[in-house]
Amino acid sequence: MARSGLAPAAHRLVQELKQRFEKDLNAAFGSLDPATWLALFIPNTDVTFNLRLTKEIGGAAAEPKTIKLYTGGMCSYLAKCKMCTGAVPGPAVASTMFGKLKKAGYERSTIKVKKYKSVSKTEAMVACAVQRFKAGEKKPYEEFAALYSAVNIDGKWMIRDMWAFDDLAKPPTSVPLADFKKC
Repeated sequence: MARSGLAPAAHRLVQELKQRFEKDLNAAFGSLDPATWLALFIPNTDVTFNLRLTKEIGGAAAEPKTIKLYTGGMCSYLAKCKMCTGAVPGPAVASTMFGKLKKAGYERSTIKVKKYKSVSKTEAMVACAVQRFKAGEKKPYEEFAALYSAVNIDGKWMIRDMWAFDDLAKPPTSVPLADFKKC
């Protein structure tokens, strides 16, 4: 058993997921750079964002929505006729999201991995608590939960799908949080 009380393989998985989500994803948000953020997703594929938040970035009321985002570049987006499938270009989504964050006064985030689920040797899910902060403020202006489905590709955990919702303790029924283990 590792010091965490987890079996060595589970401990290693949790450490890898924490690195990817608490450090790498957090740094990508902090950079406000679409390419840095998109590099964390499976390349050249459709990723589903299931947004179940009651508020948008900046505080406006939100309706549940699902966005299919294509993580490849614009040339492959056009060549694969991704617009015909309802997918939107990742760089456009990222630019819009980061623009809203900037407008809201965003400076940084904290992302904490709270629960995980090993699906297979190359697939895992991770539930995170997310807080966003404005410059110079210690109290977050936005808090929510995020669930990520990830696939290990060449030793890196890449995001396949994502759910965002208000409270990790009270997920909507559409959020698959069964059989998760606390970190």
